[in-house]
Amino acid sequence: MTVIEIPDEQAAALKAKAKAAGLTLEAWLKQLADAERDPSPAEHPLQMAADIILDCMRDVPVEVMAAQPKDGARQHDHYIYGWPKREVWPLFLPTRSIGLLWQTLSTARTSGP
Repeated sequence: MTVIEIPDEQAAALKAKAKAAGLTLEAWLKQLADAERDPSPAEHPLQMAADIILDCMRDVPVEVMAAQPKDGARQHDHYIYGWPKREVWPLFLPTRSIGLLWQTLSTARTSGP
């Protein structure tokens, strides 16, 4: 058993809360500890990350959303830290292999106009 020392006013407040719930202080504290350790699924249902984000974004005004940068995800370092914007390559380059892609990019960067 662990003994926790608290001021008398706090102990009296805790005893009053336990009494209001119809429990002894020990039973009330055990009930609190069990509730923290084992939240019921009904209280915290599993959600997809996108649903959580959408719930949080529901109250954002349309004007604020319209003012957000269109490349905010791709260029987040620029908007968060002020770094220069990165060069963005297309997602798909019609090449036969990564080696050929690397040769093409290296040649393009080293050869002048």
